Amino acid sequence: MTTQKPWSKPFAGFRVFDMLFASVWLIFLLIPLGLALASLGIDRAAMSATIALTALFITIYLFYFGTYTYFPRGWSQCRRSVTVLAVLVVIALTSSAFVGPWALSFFPFTCALIIFTCPPRLSVPTVAVSSLIVTGLTFLFLAEMAVGLLGATLSPLFILGIGLLSHKDDENRDLRHRLELTEERERIALDVHDLLGHSLTVINLKSELAKRLLDTQPSQARAQLDEIASLSRTALAEVRSTVTHLRSPTLPGAFDATARALQTAGISYSLPDDTGIAGPNGALFASVMKEATTNILRHAQAGSVEVRLAADRLQITDDGVGLSSDAEEKGHGLRGIKKRVQQAGGTAFIEQAPGGGTRIFVTMSDNQDRWE
Repeated sequence: MTTQKPWSKPFAGFRVFDMLFASVWLIFLLIPLGLALASLGIDRAAMSATIALTALFITIYLFYFGTYTYFPRGWSQCRRSVTVLAVLVVIALTSSAFVGPWALSFFPFTCALIIFTCPPRLSVPTVAVSSLIVTGLTFLFLAEMAVGLLGATLSPLFILGIGLLSHKDDENRDLRHRLELTEERERIALDVHDLLGHSLTVINLKSELAKRLLDTQPSQARAQLDEIASLSRTALAEVRSTVTHLRSPTLPGAFDATARALQTAGISYSLPDDTGIAGPNGALFASVMKEATTNILRHAQAGSVEVRLAADRLQITDDGVGLSSDAEEKGHGLRGIKKRVQQAGGTAFIEQAPGGGTRIFVTMSDNQDRWE
């Protein structure tokens, strides 16, 4: 087994958004340091050294925000943060030899590193205590400059608040993702149970019946075998539809899955060629297509299916047996379509088609014009 070296491929996995987010706040480092350099009257060598140290600080700071989740490879998150923090503190302390107390301008950024790369149980006490201690020491030893430096010494508390909100948002997003995965697993389990449980049970019963009838009533045995073949094709179509939709949850993938499933079941179909016109509604329409296809395969007994698509509307029509009076109460998929569309801000109509069969019409606007 090969292991990656800690310092290999530093930009493989680089988080550009995190780096850009961190860079926005650097203006609050450059402005006070720039004012300090302009007002202190230090010589050119000291100014060059301060600029070089500031550039080094910014480079390491931004690089770490882009790589803190994986680099150096094989290191723990704590080890990464402590190492980089130590380097940045050394740079800040070194700069104090040239700009004096104004080196405290680096302090909020070392705190931000802790806030956004460490868990709250560590960052909250560390930053809160550090900010209060540094503020107190500033008033104690630099009383004449303390008020001017309050922005640098107390701003970490403001950053801490932002960090906590960010962590909370991440936790909520992670929780929603886990709930979605749980619901998806439950739905898959239910689909597999419904697909295979019922079909295999019926196939087994009909196989036993055909076996008993084979010698005495061969014509009835042949009829049972024909039904077994039909059930097998339908079950195979449903399984293919479920698996293909899981692999390709996009609208083109949904249409492809529907085409494969209907073809396997021996159902003719008409599907739109341009799926791109759905735009932002594509993902929703894809989920509706999956549920509608499953319902058609299980219950419709259809010979043909027609799908029409617009930017704000989707219509699926079959020529099957139509809706029973309690179809929506019994059909989890039909209820799921209405619920999913409603949550997305649209309306779903599940109704008898004009020529017989079922029509599922989804609109994401006030336009309720059906296709005929």
